[in-house]
Amino acid sequence: MIRVIIGAYRSSAVMRNDQSDAAKGGSMVKARYQTKAGAMEMGEDHIIRFRILPGATVDSETAKECVAGVAELAGPKRHILLIDMRNLRDITQGARRIYHDGPAFAVALLVASPVSKVIGSFFIGLNRPSYPLRIFTSETKAIEWLKDYIE
Repeated sequence: MIRVIIGAYRSSAVMRNDQSDAAKGGSMVKARYQTKAGAMEMGEDHIIRFRILPGATVDSETAKECVAGVAELAGPKRHILLIDMRNLRDITQGARRIYHDGPAFAVALLVASPVSKVIGSFFIGLNRPSYPLRIFTSETKAIEWLKDYIE
């Protein structure tokens, strides 16, 4: 089941590590899109934040759901994404292929550790997407980098 919820509200899912959204560069949530793997939220800053559920596996079907959700949330605007992968269990090769060819304009991947960052950077270097993509362990730094791509 996929749902889009539109309205101005602050989501507790955006809060992390007892820090406020403002301290992390966040903003009020304008719309939310729910998939099997997690929730996407479009903030007033036009960054789509995708928080993956603990233990989630992203397969081809889920990746297609996510691409549809991004298109629904962003509409004609550039697709600027922050993907919080810290809870991700697995991502299939089919899902990686869908994301590689996806309509993103800029993507920041948030990972749990510097080791994950090094491993992710290695694999991305082997199969670089057509859009700017960087891996971060700090959400604040990821958002700062993404803000350079907002119209």
